[in-house]
Amino acid sequence: MVNSNNICIPSCENTCINGYCSGPNTCSCYQGYSKNENMSNRCDPVCRNLCINGQCIAPDICSCNTGYVQHSRSSNECVPTCSGGCINAKCTAYNVCTCNEGYIRNTSTECIPWCIHGCVNGDCSAPDICTCHDGFVKFSLSSNECVPHCPKGCVNGMCTSPDVCTC
Repeated sequence: MVNSNNICIPSCENTCINGYCSGPNTCSCYQGYSKNENMSNRCDPVCRNLCINGQCIAPDICSCNTGYVQHSRSSNECVPTCSGGCINAKCTAYNVCTCNEGYIRNTSTECIPWCIHGCVNGDCSAPDICTCHDGFVKFSLSSNECVPHCPKGCVNGMCTSPDVCTC
């Protein structure tokens, strides 16, 4: 091909993508791009750091996959998002919450504390920690059992429910 100054310039049958025609049907890549192995006229962007959960869309620029957002401390890493957030859990994949240690799934976005031995007359308030219901106190021999409490005591009787003595 001859340009307006009568200088011969190379011609490429297919348009060079992200590059220029450097010889007859030979494309050379612009800086920050490298040859596509399957298409001789195409150059793909290069990201020096691997794009984690994303794609390299321009030299050293990552675009996150669907369901992922740019990590606050890394431009080449995308982290999953969970639309409802995760309570006592970590978002480990798009809309997938994985419970923290000591917690079990309650809903798809919430995990609740788990007490291995349960909580008698109480609620599991943290992993393996029971909080007694009103009118109950921890039984001294067991960390997961709450017993009725009679603040005035029971003379010749037994506290069978909160503030109730049975002879």
